[in-house]
Amino acid sequence: MKELVGFLVTYKQGFVVPFISVYGRSGSGKSTIVKFVCENLDGVSHCFVNLRKARTVFGCANLILAELGEPNLKSAQGINLTVEKIQNAIISTWQLATINYN
Repeated sequence: MKELVGFLVTYKQGFVVPFISVYGRSGSGKSTIVKFVCENLDGVSHCFVNLRKARTVFGCANLILAELGEPNLKSAQGINLTVEKIQNAIISTWQLATINYN
């Protein structure tokens, strides 16, 4: 939990922390800790995605897009477009959060 808070505090100081991966044994409380920390830090916008539900890399991308309020893409559209859509959605979310925070 201390490391997670440390990453998020550096974000609040102006450093960019676009993604944080948390891993460990099943049932060890990873999701609970991440949700608790993110919900209790003022001024931190977060998006929680449980990638365990995905079966493929493209499925992971669509879970992220869905959490960001974006429509799913078809695999035929390619992973490059998907990554670009995720990036644009993150930037839009960050800009909105910055406006609302200030």
